[in-house]
Amino acid sequence: EVQSILDGLRLEDPTFRAAARAMFGRPAYELSAGHELPQTLAAVMRDRGAKPRIGGASFWTDAAVLGHAGIPSVLFGPGGAGLHSSEEYVEVEDVLRCRDVLAELARRFCK
Repeated sequence: EVQSILDGLRLEDPTFRAAARAMFGRPAYELSAGHELPQTLAAVMRDRGAKPRIGGASFWTDAAVLGHAGIPSVLFGPGGAGLHSSEEYVEVEDVLRCRDVLAELARRFCK
């Protein structure tokens, strides 16, 4: 995608010079869907009437740092919109539900 942008700029201006290159990389992280942590989280959510979906993400997160250190990690949080934008927000009720799910997850998982 970046290369096609650079190619387009070169077509507009033959004197344009730039190159795309990867500066660093991060290893992927995956916790098995059958692992106790996502299964317990899903059970807590079902007990509260939610329909959890266990899946992966196509982007890197800090969960990988914990996972590679041997600490099982999942992505979970309140809903909302505008992720990483100037108008990012979450609803207070979502934060409270998230708090309650995390508290119950801790009770069950950290027995």
